[in-house]
Amino acid sequence: MNSPKPDTYHVALKAFVRKGDDVLLCQDRLSGEWDLPGGRIGVGEFERPLEDILRREIVEEIGADVGYRNNGPVAIFRHRRPEFIEEGTQI
Repeated sequence: MNSPKPDTYHVALKAFVRKGDDVLLCQDRLSGEWDLPGGRIGVGEFERPLEDILRREIVEEIGADVGYRNNGPVAIFRHRRPEFIEEGTQI
């Protein structure tokens, strides 16, 4: 059996940041869509722990003074970003 040619995906980490029953959503600057805080793994971060990458993304998007605790992964999914469709970016 021949294996298909491997596809390319960008790996992203997102956080469910909650306070009581409220969940934080951020508005994407490019698309205007609402999304959870987080983002893609950057160049040179492949060996970094995923928790450190997520911490960087949270600081970039909502600030360093936000306290949170990491309860581990809760969901895995894939999607295409509408603003990158012409480039074929799959996350």
